[in-house]
Amino acid sequence: MFLKTMTVLVRNKRNSEGSGWLKKWEEYMHCAANECAVCGERLTKDQRNGAHVYKVHPDPQTGRYVASEEGKYYIVPLCKKHNNSENTEVMEVDEELLVEEEILRFAQNDKE
Repeated sequence: MFLKTMTVLVRNKRNSEGSGWLKKWEEYMHCAANECAVCGERLTKDQRNGAHVYKVHPDPQTGRYVASEEGKYYIVPLCKKHNNSENTEVMEVDEELLVEEEILRFAQNDKE
């Protein structure tokens, strides 16, 4: 089970592309993604997703959640319930589980 330390708020990135992100995440983190970073549900083989997310925070003037770092996306293991195009909710995850998408792209290019 992932133990939550410092948590951050995230939302799903719309229209994310590609596949194999979870495998890249596991290689980078040197551990298996066995549970959802949001709900802790055990991930079966058909439920495993390397989700593209971005950090959000509440805007002090409007109270609406806005992107914290424009254009910066992360990969994190989520179940299908939390990683889908219909899910617009703000989710709390352990910040240590977030890996920048660009880092994983760079790591993949380095191997080729």
